[in-house]
Parts: sequence; C-alpha cells; structure tokens
Amino acid sequence: MPFWAFPPFSLGKTGWRKQKSSLKAAVRQGMDIAKALIQEQQASAQIAKIQTDYVLEMGVSVNLLNRNYKTSCDRIDYMKWEELAYYNVVNVTR
Repeated sequence: MPFWAFPPFSLGKTGWRKQKSSLKAAVRQGMDIAKALIQEQQASAQIAKIQTDYVLEMGVSVNLLNRNYKTSCDRIDYMKWEELAYYNVVNVTR
C-alpha cells in the first residue's frame, strides 16, 4: 500500500469528522463519554502504529507522516525532488 493510501478515517478534516461522528454515536447509544474517548484514542494509536511501521519498512522518513496528516484528504500535495530526497522517498542524486 503506498504511503498516500492510508485509511481515510485517519486523515485530514474529513477523517476527523468521521471520528467525531462515531464518538457522538457511541455516546448516543449510552456509552460513557470517557470510555468512548479512550476507545477512539486507542484506535487512533493503533492506526498510527500501523502507518509508522509501514513507513519504516519502506525505509522512508517517519516525518513524511507529519506532512501526510497536514494534507487534507481531498487535496493532492506534490513534492519537489529535494523534498522526496529529504524524506528518503528517493535516495539517488539527479
């Protein structure tokens, strides 16, 4: 799976809306707000671990995830050659 194809529920503004709505649904069903919040945080941490493991397996800088999280899921962010080299997406010189 390429780095830009992480699950949509973990990315951008749309992902945050989905997470918020699932939290609201859990509370509406009578779940304690603290328990629902803990479950959401644990799910987010598991997703972050999977993504981090994948990026490390590729040999790419984990800092690429920061850029990934800052980019809205409905936007394409093109990187310059220097940025690709900085994140170790490419490791050859031009």
